[in-house]
Amino acid sequence: MDNLLTVSELETHFYVGGRTTKVLNGLDLSVRRGEIVGLVGPSGTGKSVLVASILGLVKPPGRIVAGRVRFNGEDLLKVNEARLKRLRGKDISLIAANPHTLLNPLIPVGAQVANFLMAHRPVSKKVALDQVLEMFRAVGIPDPARRLGNYPHELSGGMAQRVVISIGLICSPQLLLADEPTFGLDLTIQAQVLELMKSLLAQRPEAAMLLVTRDLGIVANYCDRVAIMHQGRIIESGETADVWRAPKQAYTQEILGAAALDRGPSPTPKASVATGMDG
Repeated sequence: MDNLLTVSELETHFYVGGRTTKVLNGLDLSVRRGEIVGLVGPSGTGKSVLVASILGLVKPPGRIVAGRVRFNGEDLLKVNEARLKRLRGKDISLIAANPHTLLNPLIPVGAQVANFLMAHRPVSKKVALDQVLEMFRAVGIPDPARRLGNYPHELSGGMAQRVVISIGLICSPQLLLADEPTFGLDLTIQAQVLELMKSLLAQRPEAAMLLVTRDLGIVANYCDRVAIMHQGRIIESGETADVWRAPKQAYTQEILGAAALDRGPSPTPKASVATGMDG
């Protein structure tokens, strides 16, 4: 199984008040076609900065200073902005938390998702809205036809997050970057959305997902491999079952042990569990 995404020796630094903070410090990570990789680590370890770096969305005072980000063999750090814009959304898609900061408050949510689809696919507005309706239904939005005309402020946080998930899935991307995608959703909808994302990947064996989360239960149940991130680097990675059974690094042992103390027994891959880490 070959790699869809390969991140090598990535360095992303932030420059504030005359000081340099190495948020990503020689990070290496790979995501193979057809798999879900869980990226685990507490808040502040650089997970979201990694996602932004892959997409070329790091803004000042941050800057990518070294490394390679290969997607389908193409180094994204060497392509121009026009090429990145073509890749974003269509081939590489992002699902992030904090939906009300991501959605345009002046446009109905159905139109926002439809516009996103039409920007990347040659479909009519009617076809786009039909597909958005089906996607809203798939991610568990109740009364989806009526919700097409709602503005973001008319939706709860969980409902708005499902709209953001719809945007991430609507173009059937090759690589899905999911940064805490089920944040704010109740457990039933969380499981429904994760099963949907997993089933969509199963239909496209060339596609893959990097799932950023602090919830070890999600990793245990949905991720083929896991990468443990600490202080801007991946310190341990491997098949989820192998890492859970015999973690090599002391930090990995620590977070698995903390989860066990906090919520009961350590998560077991493919078991029905819901445990997490504090940020």
